[in-house]
Amino acid sequence: MIRRSENDDAFFGALAEGKPPGMASRAAGYTLTFVTELRASDPDFAVRWTEADNLAIERMEVEADRRAVDGTDRPVFYQGGRCGEIREYSDSLLMFRLKARRPNVYRERFDHAAEPERPLSIVIKEF
Repeated sequence: MIRRSENDDAFFGALAEGKPPGMASRAAGYTLTFVTELRASDPDFAVRWTEADNLAIERMEVEADRRAVDGTDRPVFYQGGRCGEIREYSDSLLMFRLKARRPNVYRERFDHAAEPERPLSIVIKEF
């Protein structure tokens, strides 16, 4: 397969938009095997891949924040006609984002250090 800088740019652009590597490689005229081998053999390619992934993740985080805090409008219908909309917020997205941004405050805690000399045992009972 022939590698071209414009194909690389198309691949990294598609990754940054949030496309998975297989779709991004096809958008660039590459195969997934080809880009995976490039990532393993070319450190600059690997760095650009990581940067594009990070951009995609940031885009997703911005969208998650928007849906959690600003909400999204859902149309409301009555007797087959649209009569308005309701703003919906995502509590689960909000919690995920809080856990990601402030894990020391919002993560689940399990204190197994209370009895360090006693092994942890799990009992599963069938009903």
